[in-house]
Amino acid sequence: MKAKLKGANGFVRFLLNHGEKVGIAAILAVAGMLIWSSLGRPVVDDAKQPPALTAEANAAKTKVENMSWETFAPQDRTDFTEFRSRSGDGVTAPVKPEQYPIIEHINPLVIPPVKLREDPVLVAVEDLEVRPGAGLWMSSNPEAIRENMRAAAVKAAEERAKAAEEAERMAEEGGEGGRGPGPGRGMGPGMRGGFGEGARGGMGMGEMGGMKTKDGVLVIPPMGGAPMQGFEEIVETSWVTVLAKVPIKQQFQMYEDALATARGFNPAADEPQYIGYVIERAEVTDEGTGKFALLKKVMPKVILDRMATWPIQTPDLVNPKYIHPLLTFPLPPMVMREWGEEVTHSDLPLPKPEDLMGVNPLEADPNAKPPATEEDADDFASAAKRPENAGMMGGYGRGGEGMGMGRPGEMRMGAPGGYGGYGGRGGEGMGMGRSMGMGMGRGGEGRGMGMGPGMGGGGMAATELPPYVWDRATKTLLFRFFDDTVEPGRRYRYRVQLVVKDVNVDQPAKYLDPKVSTRQAKEKIRYRMTDWSEPSPVAVVPRPGLTFVAQTKDLTGPEPEARLIIKSVDSNNAAEIAMDSWYVRGSVLNFVQKAKIIWSTLYKIDPEEPQDSPQFNFLTGLTLVDLDGGEQLVSKNRNLTAPARALVMDSSGRLMMQNELAQGKTIREYDFIMKQDAEAERRAREMGTEQRGPGGPGGRGGGRGGGRGGF
Repeated sequence: MKAKLKGANGFVRFLLNHGEKVGIAAILAVAGMLIWSSLGRPVVDDAKQPPALTAEANAAKTKVENMSWETFAPQDRTDFTEFRSRSGDGVTAPVKPEQYPIIEHINPLVIPPVKLREDPVLVAVEDLEVRPGAGLWMSSNPEAIRENMRAAAVKAAEERAKAAEEAERMAEEGGEGGRGPGPGRGMGPGMRGGFGEGARGGMGMGEMGGMKTKDGVLVIPPMGGAPMQGFEEIVETSWVTVLAKVPIKQQFQMYEDALATARGFNPAADEPQYIGYVIERAEVTDEGTGKFALLKKVMPKVILDRMATWPIQTPDLVNPKYIHPLLTFPLPPMVMREWGEEVTHSDLPLPKPEDLMGVNPLEADPNAKPPATEEDADDFASAAKRPENAGMMGGYGRGGEGMGMGRPGEMRMGAPGGYGGYGGRGGEGMGMGRSMGMGMGRGGEGRGMGMGPGMGGGGMAATELPPYVWDRATKTLLFRFFDDTVEPGRRYRYRVQLVVKDVNVDQPAKYLDPKVSTRQAKEKIRYRMTDWSEPSPVAVVPRPGLTFVAQTKDLTGPEPEARLIIKSVDSNNAAEIAMDSWYVRGSVLNFVQKAKIIWSTLYKIDPEEPQDSPQFNFLTGLTLVDLDGGEQLVSKNRNLTAPARALVMDSSGRLMMQNELAQGKTIREYDFIMKQDAEAERRAREMGTEQRGPGGPGGRGGGRGGGRGGF
């Protein structure tokens, strides 16, 4: 039905009446155009179908595979003979680089640009290591040490006179052999005697000489460790040595990068100056690592006060180029034992003797000034006020000529007494310089152990550590600290933070970068601190006793056994003690019994009426868990056996493997002493004499040990 709109125009009426028809017609027209356009598209002929293309590809592949030089047309070939050089051809000479030098800036700067002073980047210590240990340390009152040194100086003069008289008397007698002045008589040719009072004419053990208690325990002078004089206090100590590397070369480079082109640059003063360090410790339990807490703030005064309590200043074993007077804590005087590889970082090995030839300690500064006396609430403030390159007094002055007592009974004049704090250089043994620089050497080696709390030139106690001067080549220094407040059986971790004097603290404000000025106004201190180091590995503190596996037997039987040598220390007698026995699996290696060998200079035996040996505590805290080795390796050689091994567990539950080969030196020393004693007893029985002590093998020592006498 058509709409009737009389008021609308004609176009509107047309759309209303015929709009549907128009839309349908338009759609049909578009559809027709699409159909028409599709009819005109090209189609793929048969030559481009897949079978035809595959055939052409195979033909091309066959042609390439069959291609040869002869198949090319002549115009496509390249004849190399046309490019050969002929006589008369010009050849270009090669370019010489030196004829074309690098052109510098056309207008170079006369001086580098000057900038404001910045704070150098501070580098923390690296690669912390820990070395637990236990043994005997010695200490004393500083006043007692000074009094003893004065008495030692007088005694040395008397001994020197007696030595001269003895030399004249022996020259008149015309030889060293003969009969001794005591009631006994030497049993051998004129050989030097053993240590100690010796056996009166008895058979001896040569330079291993000593005596025996009534119940047959050997008492032998120690072969190593700091010498004792009788007034010291001997303390049984457990400790952890904290070691690290100080990247000194990198730190100097950081200072140069920050200050070399800055205002007020002074090469002598604008370099890192360490004034102390902070060390923290955390205990490790089954629950993990605890919270780190302050253990010690170390400054020069702390080290000097500690050294003042040491009767002997032990010479360091580390190469001097790695030692920093403040960061490398001095070696405490250890009795009975020598320090070894445990006092240095694994990346800074101990030097060989030939490496130290020509190396001298620092000379004393005659213009040294005492440190500032004013106190400050801040521990490091006074150290930061120390004058630049302050020298040292007393303890590092050079001693005079020394008197040596190296071999038993011999007095020798030594070289000049060396440098006080590092130990005087004696003759072949104990050397005492004219300026109170005493030294105790290692036999003929002559390396001294300075005696007293820095008693150098003038006899005054040291008030300053020596300054450190970098050699511009050493990359790392040794950081070392001894923590002697630990408890055996516990586990610890450590971390270290170095303290450096603020190089910008006394500079004019106009020279400083705004960041530096802001920091100084906020902190109001004269030093800066590095970041904390990474925590150290876990240190397990051992008991004072040590075990050494020597043999095994009956490994195939129901109760296999291991022979263990157990060594410990005894502070009451200032002695190192040892015994050996056979143990089965599950044995707890803690005992209270008599030793078989006692190394000591203070434990005395009456040669006329020897006393019984006391009971000693052998406390290792170890349990023998398992063992193997010791089986015969070759059927034709009964003595060729596999090395013995033992698995032990300490009080913290840590398992450790002990190997006979790794502990061979201690085992051989113990067995050698016991065999020598057995041999001396056998000879005494054969000769029908009584062995009252393993003295020297004869010579002039009838009443004073063998040979030429002993200490």
